[in-house]
Formats: sequence, C-alpha cells, structure tokens
Amino acid sequence: IPIVTFGKEKVLVADDANKTVSYTVIEGEILNFFKVFTPTVKVFPSEDGKACKVVWDVEYEKANDEVGEPTMIQEFAVNTLKALDEHLLTAAA
Repeated sequence: IPIVTFGKEKVLVADDANKTVSYTVIEGEILNFFKVFTPTVKVFPSEDGKACKVVWDVEYEKANDEVGEPTMIQEFAVNTLKALDEHLLTAAA
C-alpha cells in the first residue's frame, strides 16, 4: 500500500467513559484498497495512572483479492504512537 496522503474519517463512537474511539474512512486513497476500513482505539489506563495500554483494532474488507493485509498501516500506527509516547515522556521530564 503506498503512502496515504489524504483521508477523511467519520467518527462513529467517542466514548470518554470507556476511553474508546471508533471511526470509519469515508474518503481517500485507502478506499482504493479497502471497501471498509474502520479502526477502533481503546485505552486501558494502569491502576497507578502512570501508563496506559492502547489497543488498536481494525475491521476491514479488501477491495479485491490482490490487496494484502493492512500491515503497513498497522506499522505506521505503532510507530506514530511510539513517537507520541516518547514526546510526551520527554515533555513531562
């Protein structure tokens, strides 16, 4: 999957109490590869409040059989969250 330069998303769920956000892609290049692409992000705070576990799950339907699994998108999300984590830890120090 080439780099996605544009995407428009529609928020389906924004649940502060359960620390969950779910959205679906409604425009952009990713729809050339996936008919449906709907990530859900859920945050699980630690008991001491000093850390969180983030689970990113995605429901998707490939546009055709030639499209691979969305591993590049997963890697991008993981790298982005790690960079954000490092930034926040540095800013808090």
